[in-house]
Amino acid sequence: MKKIVIPVMMAVLLLLAGSVVFADEPVDDTTGSVVPEAAQGSVIPNDLVGKWSIKSTGRTFTYEFTSDGLMLFYLNGKRPNDEVAYVKADGKVITITQKDGSAGTAEYQISKDVIQFSKLKGPSGLMKGKMKKEM
Repeated sequence: MKKIVIPVMMAVLLLLAGSVVFADEPVDDTTGSVVPEAAQGSVIPNDLVGKWSIKSTGRTFTYEFTSDGLMLFYLNGKRPNDEVAYVKADGKVITITQKDGSAGTAEYQISKDVIQFSKLKGPSGLMKGKMKKEM
């Protein structure tokens, strides 16, 4: 019996070890996945925090920027998947890093409860146009 139990226990330990995230790799509390290096230390200004929506082709696209540096996407009020992106701001330019590590940038301007993104470069995941802040 001992000859069978030890190999089975070793196999279970190896499987568990493969799913362990080591302490030096930052983990996203929302998804449990490792944060891409380019997105570590994500922070965004308070005026950007919140949900911003735009209507196009009969659909409502909403981007939520959280105070801990995440960007969540909603289509018609629902999250189509559990993907998140990480946001860093440098003045009025934000860098948005996807979970796979790809990144894009956009300039933004806020006037009262309206935000406008421009000069989109790379895979930012944002749409051009004016978006209204949800209250």
